[in-house]
Amino acid sequence: GIDSSSNVGSGISNTGNINIETNGTASGSGQATVSAYGIIVNGSTITGSIANSGTITVNSNADVDGSLYNFAAGIYTHSTSVTGGINNTGTINVATDSTGSSVTDEAYGIFAFGNVASITNSGVINASSSDGAAIFVRNMSSSLPITLNGGRVIGDIVDHDITAGYSNVVIGDDFTTEGDITVSDLTINSGKILTVSSGNTVTLNDMTASTGTLRFGLNGSTDNALLNVTGAGNGVDLSGSDIAIKIDGGTYANGDEFLIADGVTAITGGPGSTAELASDSSYLWNFNIIDGFLVGGASLDLSLIHI
Repeated sequence: GIDSSSNVGSGISNTGNINIETNGTASGSGQATVSAYGIIVNGSTITGSIANSGTITVNSNADVDGSLYNFAAGIYTHSTSVTGGINNTGTINVATDSTGSSVTDEAYGIFAFGNVASITNSGVINASSSDGAAIFVRNMSSSLPITLNGGRVIGDIVDHDITAGYSNVVIGDDFTTEGDITVSDLTINSGKILTVSSGNTVTLNDMTASTGTLRFGLNGSTDNALLNVTGAGNGVDLSGSDIAIKIDGGTYANGDEFLIADGVTAITGGPGSTAELASDSSYLWNFNIIDGFLVGGASLDLSLIHI
């Protein structure tokens, strides 16, 4: 891997293959700790970017009799400033696999602790473990756009403190979730589509109006796509946005209702007192978009109802 604990003036770039694997065993009392990293930067200033156009593979495996903390990351920055941001156009695969009486498994594709100018992905980031995230950010003190220019992010995208208002996921090209998103804000660029897959939830502190398309996955159960805006005094803002649906499965009857968005205050730019027909990827099912109060709910809810 690449390990730096000093200032770097020209950035860090991987264009080849980084393959890290740890295998550990331990017994006895106390907690065992196992960790593995592809690129690790600690207590530094990077004047430039951290870029991956190659392949980073990190696997951390351990077998213990007692307690275990198993941590792995593809790109890891701690107490570090990265003025040029982190850019992935390649592939990052990270996994942890542990056995023990008390196990914490955390795998992160990108883990950024401190100020990073930006995170951009058009490649593949895959993090597989019981805990962790594909992209995780924490302890920021300035704006951090997380721009998804297509590609795949397999796992969650998480800001540890969304109320600080720094993290903003930007949909720069059509993107489909393969995990939850928990960040401060969301921007969908004009002409682009964010598809929230059934079973995934997007949680925002605030929601700025966008001009792209929000597409919600439905599978005919309670485990559908959901958008939550949770910040005090904030609500879902659909001004300028289009709403579409993607049928991932299930069967539907007239009158079936599915909650797809919820905020703390009333929806802005929603259908109001008039239902609107949702764009539908299925020729079999038609749905109206309605504010919740039309069916006895609250105007801060947005629902789909089968017609």
